[in-house]
Amino acid sequence: MSGPAQTTSPPSRMWMRLAFFMSLAMNLLVVGVIAGIVLSGGPRRDGPRGLADRRGGPFVAVLPEDIRSQILHEMARASFGTVQMRRDARTRFNRLLAILRAEEFDAQAFSSELAGQDLREGRIREAGRTALIRAISEMSAEERAHYARLLEERLPKRRRSGRG
Repeated sequence: MSGPAQTTSPPSRMWMRLAFFMSLAMNLLVVGVIAGIVLSGGPRRDGPRGLADRRGGPFVAVLPEDIRSQILHEMARASFGTVQMRRDARTRFNRLLAILRAEEFDAQAFSSELAGQDLREGRIREAGRTALIRAISEMSAEERAHYARLLEERLPKRRRSGRG
């Protein structure tokens, strides 16, 4: 009677799916890079400063190496500090992989897992912020002034507008 059901999608739907999967791939790439750095024990200490040194931006980057290392250690501990936290991170990552490999993609479940990672990143930022404030609180007035000069030199100069 009637022929086989048509299985092709309209071109606009295909482009939407392609755009969605490209966006998803980019997000996973970023998550994978960060997870790889953290799970491998962080960047090499003998090489150029990596992503971990840029956490906290210039506020952490201009600190002396010992203080910067201490702050980054606190951030790493907040991220994967205990054996159980590392297991939980691996479990979350495996759930993400299972969602991606499923026949039907569950966008809501995937979104939920990514939201959980956002919470973890918030804990890391808070640990870094707390450690930074503690380190600055322990500085003398002269050390803070030097730190401020380093920050000022690190940040791009604003153009003077000519207005007062």
